[in-house]
This record gives sequence, C-alpha cells and structure tokens, in this order.
Amino acid sequence: MEKWKHKRKIYWKLRTQLLVLFLVLTIVPLIIFSILIYRNSVKSITEQAQGYFMQSVEKSSVIVDKEFDYIDEFAQKLNIDSRLYEIFKNLDKTDEVSLMNANSRITAILDAYKPWGSNIYSVHLVTSYFRFGEEDKNFYPKGAFMNSRLEKEAREAKGSVCWIPTYSYTDMFGINNLTDTQVEYGSLFTAVCQMNFCDVSSGRVERLSESVERPILVINYTEEFLMSLIRRYGAKDIVSDADYLVIDREGNVICSSDPAYDASHRYQADWLGTLKKGTNSGYTTEKDGREKYMVTYAQSEITDWLVVARVPVHLLIQDVERNIRSYIIAIMVILLLLSAVSSYMISRYINRKIYGTIHMIDQVGTGQFGSLITYDDRDEFSFFYEKLNEMSRNIKALIHENYEVKLQQKDFEIMILTIQLNPHFLYNTLNIINWTCLAGDTPKASRMIVDLSRMLQYTSQSRKQLVHLKDEIDWLKRYIEIMQIRYENQFEVNFDIPEELMEKEVPKLFLQPLVENAIVHGFKNSEEKGILEISAETDEENICFTVEDNGAGMTQQRVKEVLEFTGTSIGVANTDRRIKILYGEAYGVSLHSQLGEGTAVVVTIPK
Repeated sequence: MEKWKHKRKIYWKLRTQLLVLFLVLTIVPLIIFSILIYRNSVKSITEQAQGYFMQSVEKSSVIVDKEFDYIDEFAQKLNIDSRLYEIFKNLDKTDEVSLMNANSRITAILDAYKPWGSNIYSVHLVTSYFRFGEEDKNFYPKGAFMNSRLEKEAREAKGSVCWIPTYSYTDMFGINNLTDTQVEYGSLFTAVCQMNFCDVSSGRVERLSESVERPILVINYTEEFLMSLIRRYGAKDIVSDADYLVIDREGNVICSSDPAYDASHRYQADWLGTLKKGTNSGYTTEKDGREKYMVTYAQSEITDWLVVARVPVHLLIQDVERNIRSYIIAIMVILLLLSAVSSYMISRYINRKIYGTIHMIDQVGTGQFGSLITYDDRDEFSFFYEKLNEMSRNIKALIHENYEVKLQQKDFEIMILTIQLNPHFLYNTLNIINWTCLAGDTPKASRMIVDLSRMLQYTSQSRKQLVHLKDEIDWLKRYIEIMQIRYENQFEVNFDIPEELMEKEVPKLFLQPLVENAIVHGFKNSEEKGILEISAETDEENICFTVEDNGAGMTQQRVKEVLEFTGTSIGVANTDRRIKILYGEAYGVSLHSQLGEGTAVVVTIPK
C-alpha cells in the first residue's frame, strides 16, 4: 500500500505543479477582481440604503411633528377658556362636593378640546389638592405628583410645553405596591405645561389672582402608540430587521422596536455625544459588539427628539455577497476543470517516456524482482533500460540468497528457544512428582505422571510452531492440575477466553512459562489463597492474552531483569523472543507489577 502511495506521488508530481500554476494564473486575478466588484457593490448599496432610510426617518419625524403639533394650540386654547377661568377663580378646594362638580365640568371641557380620533392616552389638570380629568386613568398617590419630575419641569418651563421621555410610572410617583406590568399605563411619555387661565370675553385680559394655584396640564401617550406610528412609515420593504428608535439627545429612549433598548436603558453611541445642537438629520455608522450598523436619524421639530433607524450592514449586502459567492464558485469550478484537464494532458505527454521505468522500479520495490522493461533497441533510452534490467536481475539474485539465509536463521532460533524451554519444564515437573512420591501420595503422583505423559505426547508429536488455541488450553489445564496437586490446592485458576478464539493458531507452549512463574514465584510466601486469572480479549487488529495473579508482585528492577534474560527466570523472556521472531517486533510480552499487589503479564499477537 505504501509503495502504491509513493507511486501515485511520483506520477502526480509534475501534474500537480502544472495544476497549481494554472490555478495561480487564473484564480488569483479572479479573486482580486471579485474583491473590487464586491467593494464597489457594497459602497453603492450602502449609499442607496442611506438615502432611503434617511427619507424614512425624515418622513417619520414629520409624521411625529404632525401628530404632536396641536399640543401647543391645545394648551393655549385652554388658557383662554373663560369657563376654566371661572371654575378655578370660584373653586372652594376645601369643599369635596365643589371639587367633584368642578371635575365633571373640567373633564367635559378637556374632552371637547381633544381632536377627533386623537391618540392621547389621557389628559388631566393636576393641582396639589386634586386631579381633574378622566377618573379611570393615571392614579397619582396623594402628594406624589407635586414632588415629581413632571411638576418640576413644568414649573421651570413657565408656561411652555415640555416633553418628558418615556418613564416608569411606578418609579416616577413612588408607587411601591405595584409594578409597571400590572397597570396599563406603566410606561408613558408626557407633555406638561403650567397653565395660567384668563378671561378675555370682556375685551380685556383678566387673570387669576396670585393666591390661586396654577394647575399643570398633563397629556400622556403610550410608547406603543408612537412605535406603531414609526413602524407604519419605516423602510421595512428593504430590510425587515431594521430597528427604529425615538430618543432624546441624552440617549433616553422614548420607544424602540428593539427589546434591548426600552425605557429602562439608555442608548449609548459615540456619534450621539458629538451631535451638535441644531443638527436636524444625518447618518453615520456604529459598532455593537462585532456587528456593524448603519445609522440614520432625523430631529422632530416639536419635541426635539431624534427618530433613529439602525440596520446591520451585513443585511444590506447579504444578497450581493450571495450572488458574488455563487459566481466565483461557478467560475472557479470551470477554471479548475479546465486546469485539471490541461495539466493532465501536458504531464501525460511529458511523462510518457518514463512511465514504464517508474512502473518497473515500483514492482521491484514491492518484491517482484523478475520485472523487466520491454523496449525497442532503436529507442534513445535503450541503454538506460538495459542497465535497469540488469540491476533488477542482480537484485533478484541477492534478495533470494539473503532471504534463504534469514529463513534458516529464524528456524534455528525458534528451535533453540523451544529446546531451552522443554528441558526447563521437564526438570521442574519431574522435581514436583519426586517430592509427591517422597510424601507418600502415590495416587496423586500417578495422576501427575499420566498428565505428564499426555503433555509430552502433545509437545513431541509435531514440530509445528503454531497450534490451535483449544489444544494449547487443554495442555495448560493438565499442567495446572499437576501444579495444584503439588501445592495442595493453595491456589485456584479461572479461565475467561472467548469461544470464537479456540480455533486461532498460537505459538506452542506460549502461556506455560507465564503460568509457572505466577505459581512458583508469585504465590511464594503468600498467606492468602492465590488466584490466577487467564483471559483473552481482541480489538480491531490484535489478540491480547493476560495471565494475572494476586501474588507477591515484584519491583520494577526485577521486571526489567525478567524481560531481558538477566535474571534466573528465562521462561518469560523466551516467550517474548519467540513472539517477536514469529510476528515481528511490534508484538511480544509486556509485564505490569507492583510489589505486594500482584503481577499481570500480557502477550500480544496479531489477529
């Protein structure tokens, strides 16, 4: 597989260079040209949008002025109404009945002066002793109005109409037992004016005496009304996500289509702080986080408030971006196909002479040492081809000789390790039987001899190095039975090997040295009963056999000695060396142990 990848790399190298060259010569100018078109398109669209939104906010500000223009006239008409003059001149503010009668008459007068179809939420005349006007709207706690911002700014305006931005009704009048959401007039903006009633019916101006308290005219609007007015004339046909706000020059929000800017928040922007007095309209840009906005604004002549439109710039240019992106992708695909075809044809023409040579070299690299190049003697590369064929024949001869030597050496090493293992095992087993006979337990010794004879038959009946796992496990169980008789069942053994592995071929006697070390050395001087777990598990590529005991364990220095033939125990190192000879250096034995905590030996072979 690696050789094939290398071959493809060789074949495609020149072709890739040509393809990259074609792409650089075509794609780079295309990208530069697209960037220029994109910038010009964005500039043009932005300028058009600015003009359109500017018209929108100017139109909205005119509508706002038209809606509020009659408020000054409304206040002036009330000031010269002789009926109101007479009511307040003769009013006994200590008489409850007199106050109620006056309230009915004043309410009727106020309603009469309101224009037909007016969007006023409520209108009142407020004094320190009574609130005249509609009874079911705008409750003021006793004394709260006279200490409010509305009363203060009305007095300071001295008869002029003063506009108060949207405020919290409960906060303004200190109402603690309600929230704004519990009353329909929770958020209002208001026009206030201190009244000075007079009578001009006689041809001369007669004013109230100084001792009569001047009432304050309070005209309330809801922010929903103003927002609906702005939305009605907003430029929603261009960008549906444009936000509209009405603010004063300090950033106080009167109404907003964006929930992030309500009456409890201030609109903060750098351009607002630099806006000069008397500036009627304009446009600018601002950033809110990572988003860039185009902002247009126009001033209301009546309220001096600003109608503001904010729209994300990316929404204005998203269609242009989409179209340009589509065109660029389409052109790039076409150019890529043309470049790929051109590079393929040119590289094929250039490399036609050497493809055969590369193919032969790759075959030799994969072990096909008999591969030769077929050529015409008249070919200008014939001398080169002849030398390559001669090299291939020489390599074949050398590889064959070296391969045969390596096979003989490998078989010899396996034979030596097996010969080293068998006497070692026989010596230990016969020694165990001897001690059992000396102890006088002849039945046990007889069973051990029978097991040993069958085990020797298994080891000697075939010189094959690989056997079925089921035969190896059967042999290992006989060996364990011998050891349990010898150690009087001082340990128990548990097997956990999947049934589907029983037909797998494994190295002969590869688990026995590991089991023997666990029994002889692991359980030595152990006061508790030994437990030996023999298991197997697989992954995508390997099979791992584990021999784990709960014995004495060993130090890391001892682990190193066991694996490197430097200790007295050679079984584990023999098994590791056999596995590596059979399967390669990536496989073998790993040993994990802690002193006093047992030992786990893992044998890894390919699946």
